[in-house]
Amino acid sequence: MSKKIFLSILSIFLILFTACTNMEKKTPMKVETKDRAPKNLVSVLEGLDQVLKSVDHIEEISKLSPLEHESLHGEEEKKDENKGTEEKAKEGNKEFENQVSSKDIELLKEWNSLEKLVDQIHRDWNSYEIESRKKGASIDKGRDLKNNLDNITKGVENRDTKGTIEATSKSLYSLAYFFNLYKDDINGYLCKIKYAVLQAYLHPENGKEILDKREEDILILKQRLEKDKTKLKNLDKLYLSIKDMENSLEGNSRKLLKTKKDIVFKNIESLKE
Repeated sequence: MSKKIFLSILSIFLILFTACTNMEKKTPMKVETKDRAPKNLVSVLEGLDQVLKSVDHIEEISKLSPLEHESLHGEEEKKDENKGTEEKAKEGNKEFENQVSSKDIELLKEWNSLEKLVDQIHRDWNSYEIESRKKGASIDKGRDLKNNLDNITKGVENRDTKGTIEATSKSLYSLAYFFNLYKDDINGYLCKIKYAVLQAYLHPENGKEILDKREEDILILKQRLEKDKTKLKNLDKLYLSIKDMENSLEGNSRKLLKTKKDIVFKNIESLKE
């Protein structure tokens, strides 16, 4: 083979090799898309979480006597009253405030805010509901959730904190079904755990049985999170805090149970994605 022919073959080989290399570089990498719940469904969950926080705050205010509330908040109110630029515009409101306690005024504001929050939850669910049908969701499951959301509204209207917590816990349980329509989403299992913790808090006489039923959800979460060491550690903390709450069920202390409930909920937050 002559040197000229050899160089020609080598040149062709180099051209082909370069072309193949460039093709490989240009081939886009496939990005795996996680099958997770859409924002409007997540907004329903966030709204329910906020309902629970608001009810907790209302219960804390309700436990205070008017004098205790005045002593805790009186200094702030006095500072507000010293802002002379708005005094005349607020004379009508001040006259009303003088007729009722600062505690009653704050409770009224909290309940009014809670009503608006629950209205938004209904709107968020309405926004998502059509998407659930596309996922093949059960119509009966949707009806159950809407009934539970309606009961939250009734609880707020009746200024019934326990009834509102009860309805919110059942809404979380109903919501779990819809999160479980998305194979990469773990919020459904977390919703069921929240439901159990709230039910144990409301009905401590049946609390151990209620909490034990959620051990299956913990096992599933352990499988789902096996590649995330940080979240596995947080899951262990969650499991231990649930067991700790179980041990407090017979203590006949509502305050202690609330403390244990809040710790469990904080550990649940650490697992959110």
